[in-house]
Amino acid sequence: MVNLANGFASAGYTTDLVLVTKSGELLSEVSETVRTVDLGASRTATSIPQLRQYLRNVSPSTMISAMTHTNVAALIANGLAGGSTNMIVTEHGDFVKRYKYMTEGRKERFVAAIAGLLYPRADCVVANSQTVKNGIVNNTRVSESSVYVIPNPVVTDDLKRQKELPVDEWFEQLDEPIIISVGRLVPKKDYPTLLQAFRQLRENTAATLVIIGDGRSRPDLEALADELGINDYVVFAGELQNPFPYMSQSSVFALPSATEAFGNVIVEAMACGCPVVATRSSTGPVKILNNGEYGRLTPVGDANAMAEALRAELAAPTSKSALQARAMDFSIDAVLPLFEKLI
Repeated sequence: MVNLANGFASAGYTTDLVLVTKSGELLSEVSETVRTVDLGASRTATSIPQLRQYLRNVSPSTMISAMTHTNVAALIANGLAGGSTNMIVTEHGDFVKRYKYMTEGRKERFVAAIAGLLYPRADCVVANSQTVKNGIVNNTRVSESSVYVIPNPVVTDDLKRQKELPVDEWFEQLDEPIIISVGRLVPKKDYPTLLQAFRQLRENTAATLVIIGDGRSRPDLEALADELGINDYVVFAGELQNPFPYMSQSSVFALPSATEAFGNVIVEAMACGCPVVATRSSTGPVKILNNGEYGRLTPVGDANAMAEALRAELAAPTSKSALQARAMDFSIDAVLPLFEKLI
């Protein structure tokens, strides 16, 4: 949403970024031309009165919201405010499959059920992939014609700048081809499949696996790397504020996700010129890679196929210029006009 807000402001729109509470590392990425509005609430649900008052006082012509619980709160607040604002709700996750991997799945299913009742009140619903659209249509009362598929605006001038920054010394000292993966270490990202694939790759191919990110699965993944006998060749780097230069200097980016609604990180890797191997976890990665034209796609959970894809991409990498050109199809400049048609 920050990229979208910055894009609208850059295009000359008066833009407010309305926050439940004004905190978080992304605040530094908000353009000075975007006004941030702090509702000062502790939770999304308790922000509804303040959001209603904002809508009454400001009367914005359009409000774009993101994430299911925020969308629900926005629709309720708009109804209480009189319903004069054009409401665009956006979904960025598989409406059903994601709950399998949530620690609070029951609560999230309840929110989704409410969303199913409220989403028809939106002027339109935006999904970031066909998979997400299908989930919305099949599980809410929103008609198919009211759901638009618009990809996430991923590539920005800031990303292009950040990828040119230096990496840490430990990374520079790696002397084998680098397989890199970036993401939260949680079950739905299916890092065990990547570790198993990397073990097979190491049987006849020199490489180092660097995993950037953290999460509750990290201890289990470190134990698995040790069990597989590859811990000397795997680096769990933890969270890094700027992963882009590491992508730029890696040989292949790997995304083993069991479910991935869109795949921002695939676009980020491509923008950095890093070849991609990803699972067919949804229509998102398939669309981004144009069904294999811009990277290699493997079945979910298939370590053998991923190992072969990694080996093949190391041997014959996709053109850096082709990757970066394709990534621009998911830039703010390419995506903003699609949203402008809805406002």
